[in-house]
Amino acid sequence: TKLIPEIKNEGLSNIFIFIASDVHEKSISIREIVAQYNLNPNETIYIGDSSGDVKEGKKAGVLTAGVTWGFQDKKVIEKSKPYLIIQNSISFPMLL
Repeated sequence: TKLIPEIKNEGLSNIFIFIASDVHEKSISIREIVAQYNLNPNETIYIGDSSGDVKEGKKAGVLTAGVTWGFQDKKVIEKSKPYLIIQNSISFPMLL
């Protein structure tokens, strides 16, 4: 996957507690990560690039954010009603 090199290239490695990719049961994995790191779901944001990712984050009980430069475009992401829409990687540090 190219996700981790992209995150490093953008200088964003230090703002994430956990990065996972190529996960099939996303809502289960999200809940496991929240429990493992003792995170508050109301302060945890799952970031994805598809409406399916937003759905899985909501199913897991965490906040969701959709990026507009990935698998699906902004219009599709907006229809899934994420908590946040992120238009570029510069926005990530502002989420903290």
